[in-house]
Amino acid sequence: MSKFELLQTVEDLKVLRGLYEEKSLKTRHGYYTLTNYVQWFESNPQLDFVKAYVVSNSWRKSGLFIIEDMYQYYINCVTYDEEEVSTALRSINWDPNFKITALPASLIDIVEKTFQEIGLQYRKVNLQIYEHDPNAAMYSHIRCPDEFVVEPLNISDAAIVNDIWYSRQEGSLEFIRSLIQYNISLGVYRKDNKELVAWCTRCQCGFLGTLHVREGYRRHGLASVLIKEFFKRVSQEGHALRTMINASNEISKNLFTKFGFHSQEEVFIVRCPSKQT
Repeated sequence: MSKFELLQTVEDLKVLRGLYEEKSLKTRHGYYTLTNYVQWFESNPQLDFVKAYVVSNSWRKSGLFIIEDMYQYYINCVTYDEEEVSTALRSINWDPNFKITALPASLIDIVEKTFQEIGLQYRKVNLQIYEHDPNAAMYSHIRCPDEFVVEPLNISDAAIVNDIWYSRQEGSLEFIRSLIQYNISLGVYRKDNKELVAWCTRCQCGFLGTLHVREGYRRHGLASVLIKEFFKRVSQEGHALRTMINASNEISKNLFTKFGFHSQEEVFIVRCPSKQT
């Protein structure tokens, strides 16, 4: 009988990642998610709020994983087996504030079926992964206005980011802090008083996320400045520039399309029904 187990070492996590290919559209999403956590554990081997679960007898073939990161969960697989996925979902002690982020469309049916069978209430939101076309120009003429400067976010900025974040909830402040600590995170600051006026972070699946410009500082091109600078830093790591956009958010779609992004894959957020997306 298969056993649901916790991966114990970063080396096991690397073996799991080896089943995913960065260049394959089918497995790129899982590759970037696992790469994020490999880097986190290499940076901090004592990381205790992230747990990677697999099915013991089959994970080296199927690549199925469920990563628990505070209240957020990330699920993916290379080879789909309905029984294996259902077994894994039933083995999780779901946080009451749970949020499954960027769930591949190939898994939404079995997640819904299993949640309905075990009586776990949820709601879902449809999103699209957009990826930058490497052959598209990245608007080299974009410059940060003279009165502002782009710098890495500071941990002390997390409260500001969280307070305005549309998806904030219990635990999201610590979530934002971990992104700032371990991932690319950028802020636009006024030069005269160091006020943070715009920002973005790199989320666990490798996406450009939490992009926001404060009211009173819009129409200065600051979102474009952040996208360009983020692209520069991600490219230095040899990774693709990707973002995740709500299927109904036409403003964001138009912004990223202007930068040479194109819709690549459908994903879902599945979460407890009492929370905002």
